[in-house]
Amino acid sequence: MEIRKQTGYPVIFDVWHSVQIPGGHRIIESCSGENRKFVLLLSKAAVVVGIAELFLEVYENPDKTLSDSQNYIELKYFKQILKYTKV
Repeated sequence: MEIRKQTGYPVIFDVWHSVQIPGGHRIIESCSGENRKFVLLLSKAAVVVGIAELFLEVYENPDKTLSDSQNYIELKYFKQILKYTKV
């Protein structure tokens, strides 16, 4: 992170891909598994170390998406993330 900041460009943390477990879905091997529970923690940590932006996939009902649904963030949960990461 500190090395990337030295480039002078803003550093964006990809929370969405950070919680993926490729091929880790319990039923469908070609889908990624979930670690959605770590999104808030990782988002907070990223802001603390000076990340300029967070990248998240947000849907009103992520469990109804066609792929990687367990990694998407529910809209109401996203509001909580904004509350706790707002600088």
